[in-house]
Amino acid sequence: MSACLRHFRLCCVLGLMLALADGAVAEAGWMGFRNDMKETIVIQETLVVNGQARAGRPQRLFTGEAVRDTQCVGAQRRINVFDSKNTNQPIYTGNFPCPAATENLLYCIKSDGKGGITIEVIKTPAVPNTPPSKK
Repeated sequence: MSACLRHFRLCCVLGLMLALADGAVAEAGWMGFRNDMKETIVIQETLVVNGQARAGRPQRLFTGEAVRDTQCVGAQRRINVFDSKNTNQPIYTGNFPCPAATENLLYCIKSDGKGGITIEVIKTPAVPNTPPSKK
């Protein structure tokens, strides 16, 4: 009988911990990039950590494809955009701010019609991690 009571107590404690868990992590904002060009592009992020630049893994984005990231450090991110046929010279380089915890940012990469690209920003509010109230 005492073994059952011990497991019951453990289950109650774990259930209480889950009920009180902080949902702020789920509410954190995200940022993403979408390729609205006709060509495949490659994007690569560079972060500066302790004064040293660290290049991230290049990501190939096909037409209409998007990539999303939630691991923002609250600083600027440097993003290089390359043509997939020539990854030696970026066609665009820019700093992109990480979103606040209350918003989501989608950067749409588009052709400007002159051989360059433009970036359109779409902002949406982050969805809170609270259940809807019953009326």
